[in-house]
Amino acid sequence: MGLTSVSKPQGKRIYKQPSARSHSFPLRYLQLPAFILTGLGIALAFYFGVKHLPLAPQTETFLPTVTPSLSAPIVQSDPFAEAVKSATTAAQLAQVAKTSSDWQLVAQQWQTAATLMNSVPSDRVQFNLARQKAVEYEKNFQYARKNAEK
Repeated sequence: MGLTSVSKPQGKRIYKQPSARSHSFPLRYLQLPAFILTGLGIALAFYFGVKHLPLAPQTETFLPTVTPSLSAPIVQSDPFAEAVKSATTAAQLAQVAKTSSDWQLVAQQWQTAATLMNSVPSDRVQFNLARQKAVEYEKNFQYARKNAEK
């Protein structure tokens, strides 16, 4: 490879290196196979690497034995989840309710759902949503109560 002279309009000569692409195989033909092989290599490394990772040694964990007391049951309830469960039941019952007693049951479920939504603590992430749902469930309760009075 030598230098090629190029003349400028003012008569000065500039010397440039010839382009590397002008005499070589076009690299764009190698890009797709290289990409495919790289992806395949990563996939295989992940597959075989994850399967053959050494497991951490298992240690014995001693948990204290807890004897439940009959006088005070331990119940950790989630009022938001319970309210959603009650609202779901109410909505399902409302789809098939025909008699006054059916609608009374629907109204009871909506009232329970609204009460539970109002009991969600203010430090919970769902607090604002719970307040909105409580208003919605209260409206549904009123609707079901009117149908029960018919």
